[in-house]
Parts: sequence; structure tokens; C-alpha cells
Amino acid sequence: MKSSKPANLRVSGAGCSTPSLDDVMSDGLLDNPVLAALNYAQDQLGRCSERAAVYHPDVSPLAGVSEPLPAALRELAQLVPVGSGVGVVHIEAGLPELPEWRPIQVVCLHQMVCEEPFAEAEEFDDLSLSDVADMLELAQATDPGPFLKRTIEMGRYVGVRRNGRLVAMAGERMKPPGWVEISGVCTHPDGRGHGYASRLVVALLKDCFATGQRAFLHVREGSSSEARATAIYERLGFRHRRDMFGHFLQRTDANP
Repeated sequence: MKSSKPANLRVSGAGCSTPSLDDVMSDGLLDNPVLAALNYAQDQLGRCSERAAVYHPDVSPLAGVSEPLPAALRELAQLVPVGSGVGVVHIEAGLPELPEWRPIQVVCLHQMVCEEPFAEAEEFDDLSLSDVADMLELAQATDPGPFLKRTIEMGRYVGVRRNGRLVAMAGERMKPPGWVEISGVCTHPDGRGHGYASRLVVALLKDCFATGQRAFLHVREGSSSEARATAIYERLGFRHRRDMFGHFLQRTDANP
């Protein structure tokens, strides 16, 4: 029987290569973090072709493409069902228009990196699969970015409960070699004023640096929390690296 897998598709660890030491030590991988993460440590969480990669739809909507962009976007179309949406994270503010994709929205993401934490860490409880319903509820109330039922599989998540209710959380998302993205940072309005967000981030940074990795994150331009979040992250040792762009696209029924 003929395989339905697109040509050159790598799934769940097949065909992934090992990054060079120069790749790991530089920050160049952060120019294409989805592609870097899914080609290495997180390959079991998504699908890859030669020039494109996308997380499983219940893990994250994020996708990555390499050059040349038209060919990469056509390969990405082979990995995504008709009607589904993805968020392509890329350094370019504009992507080629192709019949396979309907542009929905473009957002600017301020990418920040931390190579040396400035604060002492506290211990917080890890969140697990049994907490996912509460995490989804908190994410819906605070909009920290895409958070789905399997997002927790991307890394460690920590949280704070008050009277049994989850009021704050933060976690790990993309993991390019040598780097860990801090994501899902949010606090319910009822839990604000206690510094939970910054304290949770510092706890994650402690683990990150203990394993010889560095941290990065993205702040969405124009979000209601942009100024507040940026100030907090700068106090914790993050600095602006570059602007990235999130291209939200919907797969049409056109064939690649």
C-alpha cells in the first residue's frame, strides 16, 4: 500500500539531525525557533518536512518554515489539514502569497533573551495533566497566547493556587537546542498584586540555567500587557534580541 506521508516527511524522531556546537552556543537558532525545536528535542510533538515543521494541532498552532519560502510554505501545506490554522513564526514581516494559504493576521513579537538571571528563585508546585482543565480556564481568562489541551507536554509548568483555584502559571514551550522558551505566563485578575508572574518565571529560569541552557520569550506587540510584561522581564535579566512575526494562516483547499 502506498504511504500517505508526504515526501521527505519526518515524524516522531525520524531523520532528525544533531545540532553543531556552534549552533547551540549561538543565538542564531532563535531566528527560526519552531523549526529548530521540532527538528531536535521536540520532534515527537509535531511533524517535519525538509523545509517546514508544525506542532500537532492539540499541542500548539505554531509552525516554522525555511528558505526558499514559497517551497517551504507548500511543504507546510502538505502537513496541515484543509481548514486548519497555523501561526508561522518568522523573521520576515511578509510572507509570499500562495493559493494554499489564506492570510488571517500578522502580529509583531518582541523576542527577548536571558543569559544570566538576576533574582533568587523560590520553589513552586509543578502542574500536571490533572491540572490541564484549570490551566485552560486560566488561559482563556487571561490570553497569554495559544494554550491547548496538550501544550503542557512541551515542558515544565508551575503554578500558584489560592483556596484551591489556579490563579497564576508559567511554563516552557519551544526548545531549540541550548534554549528554553518561557511561555504561558499569566495571572488571573483576582491574583494580581503578589508578583506571581515574575516569581514563577524566576523558578523556571533556575531550572533552565541549572541544565546549561539559556532562556528566551516573546512579548506580543500591542497587547494590553506589553509594557508591564516587558518591564518585568527586563528586571529579571531579559534583553530585547530582535522582532519576530507571527503569521496566522488558514489552509485552503488548493493543492500544493
